[in-house]
Amino acid sequence: ATDQHRGWFQSSLMTSIALNDRAPYKTCVTHGFVVDLDGKKISKSGTYDKPTDAGHFVGRHGADLVRLWASSIDYTDDVPFSEEMFTRLGDTYRRIRNTLRILLGNLFDYPSGKQESRKAGFNLVDRWILERLDQVIRDCRSAYELFEFHKVYHTLNQFCAVDLSSLYIDITKDRMYCDPADAGRRRATQMAMHEIYGALCQLLAPVLVFTAEEAWRHSQASSSVHLEEFPTPQNRGDKASEQMAD
Repeated sequence: ATDQHRGWFQSSLMTSIALNDRAPYKTCVTHGFVVDLDGKKISKSGTYDKPTDAGHFVGRHGADLVRLWASSIDYTDDVPFSEEMFTRLGDTYRRIRNTLRILLGNLFDYPSGKQESRKAGFNLVDRWILERLDQVIRDCRSAYELFEFHKVYHTLNQFCAVDLSSLYIDITKDRMYCDPADAGRRRATQMAMHEIYGALCQLLAPVLVFTAEEAWRHSQASSSVHLEEFPTPQNRGDKASEQMAD
């Protein structure tokens, strides 16, 4: 916590410089105090009488939901914590998981091993969602590198809830459910969904480690999502967002 700036972090730094002429760490990330809804500091020491051990909450809510909580907060200030927060986070988790489930369901007959032109059959809405995916990848990579995990949380939640669930998946229902299985526009949408699904698993992996691994193994031949490189934006240059706005 921030009180350790003048404690362990400073004493470790000064001692290491005196003995080794170098800092003992490349980067030091600290967070504010974890507090309850009354603003009372949660600590194992002192007289705080509520559960403070992470194992209690992992056992009650699961490790992925605890990690999702940690990623959702701006830790540069004091960190609010309560059981009620897990109810709201549960809704977010189910939304992300349901988005992955729908994408995976739509890929059940997609020939992922077949080489296809990246733009074959893409219409405007396909190009738009892939352009949005590129922006999400840029934003998440930047946020991870700067330890701004709450920005990763909000970016991926927004992408799943709005861009995918409310727009793209809804708009493409007719071609996915009504077109012939090998119809050109249906295959193009599956190609876009396949790329989105893989990128989402990779971007979620540092936070939802078990959910991302489970989702990845349902659709990919490689052994683990945690052995994969992060996705990179493609810079497609289609300007589909501008055309969608028109």
